[in-house]
Amino acid sequence: MKNKMELLAPAGSMEAFVAAVQNGADAVYLGGKNFSARASANNFSNEELEEAVFYGHFRGVKIYLTLNTLLDDREVEEALTYVAYLYSIGVDGLIVQDLGLAKLVKEHFPDFDLHASTQMTINSLEGARLLEKLGFTRLVLARETPLEEMKLIKDSTKVEIEVFGHGALCVAYSGQCYMSSMIGGRSGNRGRCAQPCRKSYKIIKEDGRVLKDQRAYLLSPMDLYTLEDLDQLMEIGIDSLKIEGRMKRPDYVATVTNAYRKAIDRQSLKGQRQRLSQAFNRGFTRGRAFKAFGRDFVDDSRPDNRGVEVGKVLLAKAKEVQVDLYKDLGKEDLLEFDTAKGRKTLTIGQAYKPGKVSLPTNFLALAGSQVRRIIKAADQAQARESYQEDKYKKPIDLVFEGKLGAYPLLKGYVDSFQAQVQGDQLVQEAKSAPLSPDQVEDQMAKLGDTDFYLRSLKVDLDPNVFIPRGLLNALRRDLSEDLTKKIAKEDKRAYKKVSLAKEKISRKNPGPIKFAVSFETKEAFEKISWDQVDRFYLRFLDQKIYSDLLKAGKEVYFRPEKILYHQDLEDLKEKVKDLPMTGILADNLGIIEAFPDHKLIGDTGLNVFSSYALDFLKDFNIEDTILSTELTLDQISNIRSKNSAILQGLGYGFVRVMTMDHCPYSLIKNCGQDRKCQTCNFSQGYSLRDQMNVDFKTKRENDKTIIYNSYPISMVDYIKDLEKAGLDYLVLDFSFEENPDQILAAFVKARAGQPTDLNEKLKDQWTNITYGHYFRGVK
Repeated sequence: MKNKMELLAPAGSMEAFVAAVQNGADAVYLGGKNFSARASANNFSNEELEEAVFYGHFRGVKIYLTLNTLLDDREVEEALTYVAYLYSIGVDGLIVQDLGLAKLVKEHFPDFDLHASTQMTINSLEGARLLEKLGFTRLVLARETPLEEMKLIKDSTKVEIEVFGHGALCVAYSGQCYMSSMIGGRSGNRGRCAQPCRKSYKIIKEDGRVLKDQRAYLLSPMDLYTLEDLDQLMEIGIDSLKIEGRMKRPDYVATVTNAYRKAIDRQSLKGQRQRLSQAFNRGFTRGRAFKAFGRDFVDDSRPDNRGVEVGKVLLAKAKEVQVDLYKDLGKEDLLEFDTAKGRKTLTIGQAYKPGKVSLPTNFLALAGSQVRRIIKAADQAQARESYQEDKYKKPIDLVFEGKLGAYPLLKGYVDSFQAQVQGDQLVQEAKSAPLSPDQVEDQMAKLGDTDFYLRSLKVDLDPNVFIPRGLLNALRRDLSEDLTKKIAKEDKRAYKKVSLAKEKISRKNPGPIKFAVSFETKEAFEKISWDQVDRFYLRFLDQKIYSDLLKAGKEVYFRPEKILYHQDLEDLKEKVKDLPMTGILADNLGIIEAFPDHKLIGDTGLNVFSSYALDFLKDFNIEDTILSTELTLDQISNIRSKNSAILQGLGYGFVRVMTMDHCPYSLIKNCGQDRKCQTCNFSQGYSLRDQMNVDFKTKRENDKTIIYNSYPISMVDYIKDLEKAGLDYLVLDFSFEENPDQILAAFVKARAGQPTDLNEKLKDQWTNITYGHYFRGVK
């Protein structure tokens, strides 16, 4: 093994934070009340943050703060003011997603460690190199990043690498999921994900028929479990192992942190998998990094905690159930039963041994069904006990002087800190029983309510003197408080006030909005005329088509996949080396690093949400960007008033709401590592139907699955509003359309101020349309 990994635990509350520290975390990540990707967690007030920083630092534990949401222009200054506060109280690192915020933090707080959130979708060596150059100290890699890519990044950069080791998984690449956003306005990029991946779906054929007339949890991954795989991660040199769980209970945090502490320290893991299963599990998977796929990655039977199977129902009555019990049950254990009306739980009032037992119930369980223990009361109590008593105290060395006729003096030394206090009464001659060195030690050792324990004491005491016991206690208390304040002050930094007053820019008359059209296939491209199109974004490579477009005076850009690893990027360089084209769209930060000599356009995957994010891209000579699809017209207008970059927005198309390394159809076909996606019948034409009977089209794009929004965005009736907001280009993105030329023609008419019935036709074809977030925005 090359290193001893940092164990990074989650905390959504002060109790969970203490649980993490007391169970062996080397570092804890937590969120404040704003700008956190787990907005539903309790999170930490400013007072609690200061308490946590001191508590952690005193015990040698680092504190990382999550500011990993997208910020619009109105929020950036508030966020940077918050960064200044976090910097001043000694937070060790910031976990960020927003490109604009990252740039500003490096400019104003260059010595503040920046960690790239997994929401930044860093999955390749190229993405890692780019952020290393920008001064990021750590990267939280995309959960899907293969071990070989991790090793390549670690061997080729000096930046720290953090990977997830345990807990809930997102099915889509983090930062690239817009499903919750498009369905209900709750954005995962803003910390409000409603988790549509945990809902059930039916599979729908191209002709509209149901493939299987039953619902299944096709998008709900099992929980990540790598307890027995840590040697491989250590061998690679992974710097930090992250436990997911800022929404979890403190006893869960305690249990998981304790188990992974033992694993990293190479202690016995006997019984740990069972304890972790009992703490919470959706079933366990090794994750995509370890190539788990299909039913090794997703269990479609249920999306929630299934506890541990402890028995089977033999006979069920209205007020009683007979169970064949496999395991011991303890008093207050919580059991789960299947009934005809769903699952029911039962807290048992006494302990039971394995065998046939009868349990009183107020429901009718299903005969033959499993009995599962959701909570093991003894484990929960043990976990809570693990953090009820503080196990950590610093050793203190004391020197006491008691000279007749002088004020008593107490000196203390803790690590590199020292302090001294003086009594307010002179040492007197004893009238009866003089003070002894042992009596002094008895009083000085009473440090139980402090953060110290007495390691050594030197007593310089004149003979036959008297000092009141209360004065000795006061000296001890005052010295402890003084040392505690000095230690707490050590991590403080000077507060830096930051002002971001951006001048509004004056924009010359840009003329009518232009059209950029995007195609996934050559067949769809060939259905459109070129006259009214200024730009072409093509997801396929064809030397003649690219050359002909350039000869016709058109701009043509290659639009690569969102997720490309180092070798993919190397292969792509060869493919486009001699391709005649205007440039490339960058849907991932790795593309920017891989193609520095090409004209680049920022794609939606960069999640540009503010003028400050545009400033970030400008440093890489990118002054032309498709803005986030989660912005409103008002937010776009605000960006335009502060930045002169070329701005683009989606005018028509099915938003790619998920990009996944998982294939939901693998659960039907039972695919493993031998899957053949290119010839699979499910590669296109199938949809997923949700519980509201809304269908979401899917495609396999090489070895990735794309889920598209249920309805297309169509802003044909609001082109003038888009122009007024400041967009230079309107992107028409064609994925499934048989009539792209008619759609383009309608937009051309609308731009000229002529009426069009396009939206009515689209509603007939797709049952509905959407205006995306241009008017409603996201939470």
